[in-house]
Amino acid sequence: MEDLITKIDNKEYRIKVVRKKVKRLNMRIDTSNNIVISCPKKYNSKEILGFIQKNSEWIIKAIDKNKEAVKMVSRWHDDNLILLFGKEFKIRKTDNIDDHLKYDQENIYYYYEEKPSCKEIIHFLSNMIIKRTGYLCELLNIKPLILTKNYQARWGCCHPKKNTIILNEKLICLDWELIDYVIYHEIAHLKVANHSKYYYLELNKICPDNKNLRKRMKQFGFISKLY
Repeated sequence: MEDLITKIDNKEYRIKVVRKKVKRLNMRIDTSNNIVISCPKKYNSKEILGFIQKNSEWIIKAIDKNKEAVKMVSRWHDDNLILLFGKEFKIRKTDNIDDHLKYDQENIYYYYEEKPSCKEIIHFLSNMIIKRTGYLCELLNIKPLILTKNYQARWGCCHPKKNTIILNEKLICLDWELIDYVIYHEIAHLKVANHSKYYYLELNKICPDNKNLRKRMKQFGFISKLY
């Protein structure tokens, strides 16, 4: 990884450059408002800085949207809170090892001396997403391979040829109605890979309220950027 510095509207921003085997240059903003670039090895610093200046308007908008993620990460750190299933839980110490990473209506508990990070808690509970997806797939009489992953720019993806659904582990932060919507969205892609009218006909069959749920999802876009 290499670091660069750029100026946008007279303000300096750090650029983290990761060179790897990708076909094109990709860009995202992390929760520290750093610009993260992943690109093929052939790109030089001048080309990367030129790309950033060309997309400076998008960067400013993305940083503005990023404020909610930054605010939430700060609250988690300062107030021992975490967002799970659409509501905030208090992270509390327990003396019972059997209660480690178990939760009740208001709290989630940890036993060991070092408090687990929110990332660790989310990763641990993300197995619930796999179980829920498996249950919904069983109702539809399908059996795809189901995985979770830490995505920072998408809620999930589907590989129809491999009969595989991959979901963002941070979905566990949302309420179950929205989690189900994302699951159904990917299930529909098992039959129709693109977003054509045929895809939405398929989605309407299994998730009739998908339009309203899609609108609700927009206000939680910052969740995928939490780490």
